[in-house]
Amino acid sequence: MQNLRCKNPLNTLFSRRVKISDVMENSFILPIVYDNKTYNLNTKFVRLGYIYQFHIAIENSTLIFERDEEGHYRVIDTNPAGTKVDKEFLQAVISNLSKLHD
Repeated sequence: MQNLRCKNPLNTLFSRRVKISDVMENSFILPIVYDNKTYNLNTKFVRLGYIYQFHIAIENSTLIFERDEEGHYRVIDTNPAGTKVDKEFLQAVISNLSKLHD
């Protein structure tokens, strides 16, 4: 997962408080700390009617994170061959996405 690193770890979403409504359909960097490493993930917020999604580049694929009917995040893999990502890494991504709602 080394290809997920960004050159500027100081350029993070959490350097200031950002509301989802402020981001709208813009791209931003989502910082993730996993296994004692920081990954800065290219993320795009997409609003589709009453729902919204986060399109996140992980392992040369785009994974779509969206809330289900119960309010939990689900992950949709856009790669037909599948993307191999640790479940714990996905949980770290979901944890950081959930912080955007606070």
